[in-house]
Amino acid sequence: MKSKRVYRKNRKATITQIELDWIKTENSMKLDEITSDINYQERLGKKYYGERWHTILEATHPLNLEFKKKKLRGEIKYIPYQNRPLLEYDLEGNFIREWESAKVWAMETGNSLSASTHVAKQAQGRVMSQKDSAYGSVWKFKEDE
Repeated sequence: MKSKRVYRKNRKATITQIELDWIKTENSMKLDEITSDINYQERLGKKYYGERWHTILEATHPLNLEFKKKKLRGEIKYIPYQNRPLLEYDLEGNFIREWESAKVWAMETGNSLSASTHVAKQAQGRVMSQKDSAYGSVWKFKEDE
């Protein structure tokens, strides 16, 4: 049996139909392995999005609705990152000052609210730049210390 060549759009290389079928089978097996776990959405969501992983789901998803109900009942105390107490350190790791929140830091130093978002992300460890600092300081949340 002569196999038919399939051309990929992004590459010049070609694969046979048999190879393509094998790739589809392997990927479906891996997908079945992942989805066999009942809590696979939660496990993957927490891995990539942290404690607010459910926000990636649709608004009508049962897990998202459950979180909203718990939040309304007061069972979940979520404080936005910009409103959490911060500790400021210099680049050598020496303590400089404690701030009530990133928003307070921005107002007192004359920076914008988007700057407070950047500081809060740095405290979370989510800064995408090469530096481990924001605005010349290293930031940490008080509750992490």
